[in-house]
Amino acid sequence: MSETQPKSSKPKSGIWTFSQLLLWYFVFFTGLIFLKVFYRMRVRGIENIPRDGAFIFVSNHQSFLDPVIIGCASRPRPFVSLARKTLFSTPFGGILRKVMTIPVDQNASSDLTSMRTCLNVLKKGYGLLVFAEGSRTYDGHVGEFSNGVAMLMKRAKPTVVLVAIEGAYDVWPRANKKPKWFGKVSVTFSKPREVSEILNGPVTECMEKLRLEVEQIREQARREMKLPQLPLAQKSSANSAEQSVADTDR
Repeated sequence: MSETQPKSSKPKSGIWTFSQLLLWYFVFFTGLIFLKVFYRMRVRGIENIPRDGAFIFVSNHQSFLDPVIIGCASRPRPFVSLARKTLFSTPFGGILRKVMTIPVDQNASSDLTSMRTCLNVLKKGYGLLVFAEGSRTYDGHVGEFSNGVAMLMKRAKPTVVLVAIEGAYDVWPRANKKPKWFGKVSVTFSKPREVSEILNGPVTECMEKLRLEVEQIREQARREMKLPQLPLAQKSSANSAEQSVADTDR
């Protein structure tokens, strides 16, 4: 698929200040160079990213690099993402706030404040990234998708784009404190769909269909990049629905 973004596509900036957009594009350009040089980043389906209106990226989660990978691949539309609340008290907290990251309380059984913020972002017509597994994979495979994502879809009714990341687990697996310097990463954006096309049955079954679709795209990308085969999926790596609607482990 072509990697050429439609010329008429422009980011919506109503919730973004000038300094925030400036930081976003700085991270975009520097990150893009880094990912292309060190990880030979491959992007597929960039033409599937909505040009305007509310959308939600529903992605698998392989490493700490994932938000940067998706941000650099989805040019030029900024989006809002989520991160666990404790990260906002680290040296990265200022940057997270600047790029409109929503804090999520990992210890709360239901973080209603974060949910309301996500709904507000979507209802205003902006983009939102959620890692549907809730945390990084333990083995590279795609774990169980949270039903909380379905709740966001039902209430905000955004355009839905599945995102499949592959190779980031090999570069920076969960057990490692630092990433490898070289490798291959891929990100694929599926065709946009309406919520009614996705949630047309029992929620858990619908979310499982999405998970399987992302897993199939991920596996195809792995074969195309000629990466070594992953071991069989660990049952413990499947994320339970008790986890939050999006990434709380960035």
